[in-house]
Amino acid sequence: MVSLNRKFAVPQAKISGPKAKFAGPSHTEVLLEISLLHTKPRIWREFSVPGNIRLDRLHDVMQVVMGWTNSHLHAFRVGSNEYGQADPNDAGWQQSMGDAITRDESKFTLRDLITTAGDKFHYNYDFGDDWEHEVTVKAILPVTKRLKSARCIRGERACPPEDCGSIPGYEELCEALPNPKHPEHDHWKEWIGSYDPARFDLDEVNLRLSVVRV
Repeated sequence: MVSLNRKFAVPQAKISGPKAKFAGPSHTEVLLEISLLHTKPRIWREFSVPGNIRLDRLHDVMQVVMGWTNSHLHAFRVGSNEYGQADPNDAGWQQSMGDAITRDESKFTLRDLITTAGDKFHYNYDFGDDWEHEVTVKAILPVTKRLKSARCIRGERACPPEDCGSIPGYEELCEALPNPKHPEHDHWKEWIGSYDPARFDLDEVNLRLSVVRV
């Protein structure tokens, strides 16, 4: 069993405690921008969620907005605190491999990670390929009622195919697939078929978000 305790190679976020005090109204809409690190051109999305969304459900939302298939482990990281999916079959799932204090993400909400616009935290997906995302709070807006669904506002480019070999594999894929003369063209064509790295369908993303519980 792979441990959720993984040391992220990312800068420390602004919030260091496990329970940041959220100063604001009880019902809020939080506008977030998520960006997949180390990719050029940048792969990013802007989306909104309720301020008190649980982290396990925020994970579900981010999987949809980015285009991942929820096939691997994941974790949120802010400061020295890491939040992941508890594993009842692994008594040592909270044992640290680095400086992280590991916590059960289902017991925390977005409001435990952020306090104001400009705050940042990190989201890591697939501990093999290590897809590292930076999430930035763009705005925190008061609303009269709790939001019933997440909403994607804008974004650019498709996320990499699952299990393509992290950033080096993704870069080779983008170079080889449209070029029949590339030595790895046949390999990628057979493995993935067609793939358009520039594709992003906002309507499709929001249709899928409409059934995601927040």
